[in-house]
Amino acid sequence: MRLIAFGCSHTYGVGLKDCWLDIGGPGDLPPSKLAWPQIMSKFLNRECINASKWGSSNREIWHRIINFNFEPDDLIVVPVSYTHLRAHETKA
Repeated sequence: MRLIAFGCSHTYGVGLKDCWLDIGGPGDLPPSKLAWPQIMSKFLNRECINASKWGSSNREIWHRIINFNFEPDDLIVVPVSYTHLRAHETKA
């Protein structure tokens, strides 16, 4: 059983101590192990898949969701991002 979390930098964990470089951002670091999806998955005793990406717009989050390979017993959490984010928007 898996917990799948989609979202922007808040879900990714940008700014947490394991997800911040001296260059002023997460760079190519993986999602933080201190972010809420990892904590929630431990509480629910599920594998954590943090499918978020820092800087994601709602359109990119939607794109990642519809292209994800879900399993029948997945628990999916999708917090929406700010409406003005367009930095990493996927062209569809």
